[in-house]
Amino acid sequence: MIVTKEDIREVLKELDLDKKLACIHSSLKSFGYVKGGPKSIVDAFLERNYTIIVPTFSYDFEIPMFDKKNIPQQNGLSSYENHNPIEIINRYYSPSSNEIHYSMGLIPKYILSIPNRKRGNHPLNSFSAVGKKAKHYIKNQKPKNVYAPLIELYKNDGYLFLMGVDLTKATIIHYTENLTGRNLFIRWANDSEFKPISVNIGGCSDGFNNFNPYIKGIERKIMIGDSIWRIFHLKSFVKIIVDVIKSNPEITHCDNQDCIRCNDAIKGGPII
Repeated sequence: MIVTKEDIREVLKELDLDKKLACIHSSLKSFGYVKGGPKSIVDAFLERNYTIIVPTFSYDFEIPMFDKKNIPQQNGLSSYENHNPIEIINRYYSPSSNEIHYSMGLIPKYILSIPNRKRGNHPLNSFSAVGKKAKHYIKNQKPKNVYAPLIELYKNDGYLFLMGVDLTKATIIHYTENLTGRNLFIRWANDSEFKPISVNIGGCSDGFNNFNPYIKGIERKIMIGDSIWRIFHLKSFVKIIVDVIKSNPEITHCDNQDCIRCNDAIKGGPII
């Protein structure tokens, strides 16, 4: 089956969402064949006056911990001695960069190529946006305020779109963990003067499909080509997830009972 921009525009018209604000997690290959590739999908949203936000994470900017005198405990790392990400000595992250981890997919990669896109100031877990309100939703993201774009989307009655992906890609769940009192994990990167700084990130998301039974009643599900889209009103989604975590903290745990990120998150995250 061939999917066209017009097909996507028609679906968006039928959805008729009150707020044209969407955080999109996606798999382009889930569609089958899309005529025009990711550009057609993004253009369809923009032509329907959406502002869209996507994750544009760039893990390769992470550096090893630099302050051995102040080692955070319960930080989702089994050993700081064995924590050896790619050490970037002569590079630092900038929102003007188009560098992105391959796992983000082709739609976020395409969005970074759009001249007027806005990208957050977070070296490891940036979000990027296009659309009329892109600057507003991205401007407050900082190394210590990683989920600022999602918070703004939440406050303004935006929507979560899962396009051919499951809940393990729904970054907003890490924000809900924070709302329940869990501290975000700490990692490190260089600033613009090549000085190491600490940044906040989320943890393991491999157990997030455990929430599926609880959010069935609020999801809208449609199919475009071979891609199943699941759409959630963000405020309703967050409220349910928060309530479930509070009543059953273990629900976020993945299948690996030795996962230190899951274990430390359930304990409350880093002791700070």
